Amino acid sequence: MNILLFSRIVAKSGVGNHMKQLSEELVRQGHYVIVVSSTNDLQIGRGTSQVDFVELDVTSLNPIVILKQVRELHKIILDRKIDIVHCHHRMAALYMKVYRIFYRIPMVYTLHLANVPADVLHRSMTFVGDKAIGVSTEVSNFLVEKLRVNKSKVVTIFNGVDEKQLLPLSVEEKESLRERWNVKPSNIVFAMHSRIDEVKNHALVVEAVRMMSKEEREKVKIICSGSQTGSYYEKIAKIIDEYGLNESFVFTGWANTRDILGISDALILTSTNEGFPLSVVEAFLLKVPVLRTRTGGFDDQRYCFELMLNNPQQVKEEMLKIVKDKADYREHVEKAYEYAWNNFTVEKMTGKTVTIYQEVI
Repeated sequence: MNILLFSRIVAKSGVGNHMKQLSEELVRQGHYVIVVSSTNDLQIGRGTSQVDFVELDVTSLNPIVILKQVRELHKIILDRKIDIVHCHHRMAALYMKVYRIFYRIPMVYTLHLANVPADVLHRSMTFVGDKAIGVSTEVSNFLVEKLRVNKSKVVTIFNGVDEKQLLPLSVEEKESLRERWNVKPSNIVFAMHSRIDEVKNHALVVEAVRMMSKEEREKVKIICSGSQTGSYYEKIAKIIDEYGLNESFVFTGWANTRDILGISDALILTSTNEGFPLSVVEAFLLKVPVLRTRTGGFDDQRYCFELMLNNPQQVKEEMLKIVKDKADYREHVEKAYEYAWNNFTVEKMTGKTVTIYQEVI
């Protein structure tokens, strides 16, 4: 098949990583893939990748601009002999809604996040084409119950990751990374591996660490990936400084998943909203226990320890359980590893997605 993956942006985010891994696995399985988007922060199509990329600005709601870009999109579809378009953003799907007024092509849409705006206006702007994919049970239910997509059009396909990129770190690699990020041998490391954004709720962990005693704080190190830019990062950095917690937190910039999780004793995810966080699956495959809030994907991912929103005391207590004896989690992480291997690999995700493409075509 010739497949076009279409999004408003390709950012350094869970959705961006999903598109990158899906496109590369589709190519590995013998398909032609082109990604079309306004941005390409993950450099899809660069280097040795066999995925193609075309930049097309699909950020405007101006009808004249939309019609112009739809014509450009049609040229791409004709030139590349595209069989199906797979949208990963509501704006991209809106452009496809206009496209299908004039032209005919099979289309599917993936919703990556539950609890997106679902009022009358946003429902009218939501177009799923021939099939809607939810990345978790919660997201699929949201499609039906809130966005009012016909249930017969909705299917759940869990996100997957490339397990081949998640081999354990060597002792030398761990020592080098710990030195780079100022992690003491005695530290218990908690990874916050995500963009630094309000929805990721770093403030909850800051409050939890503030509530620890001086002796407890000296035992923990919180490693935060994500770009060190924007108002939320500045807000969190200021609070950490005001609380005198700079020794407890390290900001790495955008970090390789294998590196940050490979030296961590636990992943901590305090988001207020998620769809199906890939970092949880990556932690499972690296045998790292996961502490997370009950947002999208929690029940599907099954082997996580629940954190309570707006309850830093409970978050502190869960973190200190890891500090006290992380060996207590060994049996649990082995079960999580097996579960992820059987359900959340990029190969399984892509195979199920291709089946949907075939049905729609």
